[in-house]
Amino acid sequence: MLRMQFTLRSALTLTLGLALYLGMAQTAGYAVAAGIIVAISLLVWAVAWRRRGAFLYPRIGAAVFSLVAIWFLAVDWSWFVEHCPDCWYYRNLAQYRILGIPVHTQVLVWPDTAQMILDDLGVPCEHTNCERWHKHRWWGLVFLACPNINGTLLVDNPDDYTDDFAAKVRRLGAENPQLSAELHNLIVRKHDRQTFWKRIKERTGYPPDDVEQ
Repeated sequence: MLRMQFTLRSALTLTLGLALYLGMAQTAGYAVAAGIIVAISLLVWAVAWRRRGAFLYPRIGAAVFSLVAIWFLAVDWSWFVEHCPDCWYYRNLAQYRILGIPVHTQVLVWPDTAQMILDDLGVPCEHTNCERWHKHRWWGLVFLACPNINGTLLVDNPDDYTDDFAAKVRRLGAENPQLSAELHNLIVRKHDRQTFWKRIKERTGYPPDDVEQ
């Protein structure tokens, strides 16, 4: 009977541990979840060791190490970049996360002028091919490690796309839906920006002669 109870308890403990690991792995990743499980196990050993006074200092050290490890593995500040290769849309997301789950997000959008024109034409890009990559991760909010990707990002400057030009584009989209669909196809499907800008220039005068696209 005792052996059966011990076996049942072990099976339940193993099942609970596996469920906890798989649950964390879905959001935090398998490597991070494994590290957290090891740290939790070490913490349980340090707290629950029954022999009074046995390995006191190693247990204290193990408990402190486990808590620090859990913090650095479970909590982070991450920077993600989303990019649409069709309309050149960019979006940055800065997230505070716990176990990979965002608890606070800041968003910075860098629209491309072509994307803004498609929006005003009434045929926006759906960003179906949008790519997302992890640029930076500050483990425990203090330690920058993998991933740590640096580089220069060149983006379009839409400042010269004024309200007057936007009004012309919206009027063009309302009057000629077929042309709007054609312009959408040039950017999103064919990636033919040269022809796109030529057609826009002919119909709206945008971009001005002193602005390169």
